[in-house]
Amino acid sequence: MQPPIIRIAFAEDHVMVRKTIIDSLHAPGNMRVDIEASDGTELIDQLKKANDIPNICIMDIGMTPMDGFEATKITKRTWPDIKVLVLSVMSADMDLTRMVAYGVHGFLHKNSHPKELHKALETIYNGDIYYNELLTPQVHNDVKTGKRKLQELTEKETELLRYTVTHLSYKEIAHRTHTTEKSIEGTRDRLCTKLNIHTRQELAVFAVRYGVSG
Repeated sequence: MQPPIIRIAFAEDHVMVRKTIIDSLHAPGNMRVDIEASDGTELIDQLKKANDIPNICIMDIGMTPMDGFEATKITKRTWPDIKVLVLSVMSADMDLTRMVAYGVHGFLHKNSHPKELHKALETIYNGDIYYNELLTPQVHNDVKTGKRKLQELTEKETELLRYTVTHLSYKEIAHRTHTTEKSIEGTRDRLCTKLNIHTRQELAVFAVRYGVSG
C-alpha cells in the first residue's frame, strides 16, 4: 500500500535554498510541495487561492516584508488545521518560545540533515509534535502552561531599543530622553541581561527582528 502524500507549503526567501530543499523533499515520493513562497505575504496569498489546503507549512523566520512570526500567527488563526514546521537559522530562546506559543509542531535549524527534515514532516503529519534538541517536551510544556514566557520589556527598555538602531551615542540618547548617560547605560545592562545579549549591535538586531525599531 502506497503511503499517503504529504502536501506541503514552503515559505523561504532564498530561492536556491528553497529549490534544493524541495528537491530533497520530492525524492522519497510521498511528499509534494504545492505552494512555494518567498515571504509570509506571498504564502498567505497563495493559501487563500489554494483549492486544497496543504497538510504542513515549512516556515522560515527571517523573511521580508512579512516574517515567519507574523505568517505563522496568521496561518494558524486562519487555517488551524495546517501544521507548521519551523526551518530557520534563527534558534534563540525567544524565537523558539514565540513560535511554540503560536502553535508550531516542530522547530529545526537549517543545518539539520535532510533525513531529519523528512522524519519531522512524517511525525507532524501523523499528528505528533516533533521533538529534538531545540524543541524538547519540557520546553513545549513550559510554553503551553505559561511557565516559559516571552520577556516583557519596560517602557524605558523599549525606548532604548528604538534608539539602538540609530547613529546616536548613549550620551546623545540620554539628552534626547531627558535622562543621564549613566541611567541609559543601566537600562542597557538590564536589557542585555534580560535578553542574553552582549553588544549594542545585537540589541539593534533584536529591535529590528521583533519590530521594536519603528
